[in-house]
Amino acid sequence: MGRNQEAFKNIEKAKKLFSQINSPFILYAYLTAGQIYIDLNEYQKAIENLDSCINLAGNRIPILANAYRELAEAYLHKAEKNNSKADYHKAITYAFKALKYIKQTHTIYSENKVYKVLYKAYAALGNYQKAFKYALEFIKTNEIIFNQEKTKVIEEMEAKYQAEKKQQEIEKQKLIIEKQNIEMKRQRMQRNGLIAIILLLTALAYITYRSYRQKKRDNQIIQQKNKELEQAYEEIRVQRDQLQEQKNKIEKMHLQLEDSIRYAKRIQTAAMPSPEQLAKLFDEYFVFFRPLQIVSGDFYWAKKISNRYIAFTVADCTGHGVPGAFVSMLGISLLNEIVQRREITKASDVLEEMRKEIKLSLQQSTNFEDSKDGMDLALCIYDTQTHVLQFAGANNPMYLIRKGQLFEYKAVKNPVAIYIREKPFETHYINLEPGDTVYLSSDGFYDQPGGPNGRKFMRRNFKQLLLKIWDLPMDEQKNIIEMTFEEWKNGYKQIDDVCVMGVRFNF
Repeated sequence: MGRNQEAFKNIEKAKKLFSQINSPFILYAYLTAGQIYIDLNEYQKAIENLDSCINLAGNRIPILANAYRELAEAYLHKAEKNNSKADYHKAITYAFKALKYIKQTHTIYSENKVYKVLYKAYAALGNYQKAFKYALEFIKTNEIIFNQEKTKVIEEMEAKYQAEKKQQEIEKQKLIIEKQNIEMKRQRMQRNGLIAIILLLTALAYITYRSYRQKKRDNQIIQQKNKELEQAYEEIRVQRDQLQEQKNKIEKMHLQLEDSIRYAKRIQTAAMPSPEQLAKLFDEYFVFFRPLQIVSGDFYWAKKISNRYIAFTVADCTGHGVPGAFVSMLGISLLNEIVQRREITKASDVLEEMRKEIKLSLQQSTNFEDSKDGMDLALCIYDTQTHVLQFAGANNPMYLIRKGQLFEYKAVKNPVAIYIREKPFETHYINLEPGDTVYLSSDGFYDQPGGPNGRKFMRRNFKQLLLKIWDLPMDEQKNIIEMTFEEWKNGYKQIDDVCVMGVRFNF
């Protein structure tokens, strides 16, 4: 709840009481204190509490796994703060100790956190080979966590899609096998027919030589063999037609599936504001929207509230393609309900309501491991009378450029969904001046690999790009952003949905 002083007060009481009755639960008091001190950037106090937890843990493997993992994170943050190589080495040492116990508990989330510590520490020490190795493990465990946390609706659709895809593969393999069998049979028939003809001609020559009386009988044999060859040819023709029919059926199934996804794109596009609607809300704006697949996990949205406020946002939902599109449609529906129908005009209250509704809609329990489906989101609410802009962010920040100077407004490090350490969302209030330009973006742009070395574009380059173009007309800004994105890819595939929105305020 963010009430850290009360938390520490109760933790100290717990330590005293647990100590009096010699209770093993004192371990959790030390562990919790260490975690809170990490959140408060008081890393030395965090290390002291976590060391006490480890010293008392004995052979309790789950406690040791969590305590060593948190200790590794504490040393990593301390090293980043003080640029201390010694602390980086300690972070690595305790990360490997944590990994030893985590392997016994089979906790993929904790394993993921340890790999993150390892690749960051090795990268800071300049050991890029090991940093790359553990970055791959971090990505791999991230993917495992993501795959374990699908919602029931998305799982059913994915299962149906995979079943249809598998059936297509089966039909395709059957088609290939049948084609091979037909070809083998055809070759066999040709060979047998050729052999039969050779034998027949040899016998005919021999019989003709021996006796003219066998000529009629030989002719009958030839006719019978020709009839068999014609029947074999007819069978091959029928089988060829059956193969063509099966091929047409598979192509039809593929087109139906693709048509369904394209129809879903029409629905998703209709749910987002059209250029005409955006033009009524903003004097100057642009939207650069580039989905990775046909449908998108990113979306943009804008609505007017009570003829006074204008709310607009860019959101990045879990996943992309069909699963991401499901979550994006849920997000758009909730925004319409909370902002437009309930007329909630405080940005942080909107995010709190969305988090509550997403937990309810996706049946997310208090157990973080159940699901992490949700979205990162940057939300602005503009008061057209006072020219005050509110901003609240969930992982995604807002950039404001005023007279050539860029201001970054940080977001709360929480998604709009269930989270292991949920923090309340915060509202920033900005008194706008004429000409102020605001930018919202998902992470797809600056996470795109490319350039000469295949590296990510990065946030700092994105901010430098905005500073170069902010005073240009909005259409030109969009064109430059799009051209920069295409040039940066440099032959690399797009890895995520991309959405960038810019709004200039003139009043």
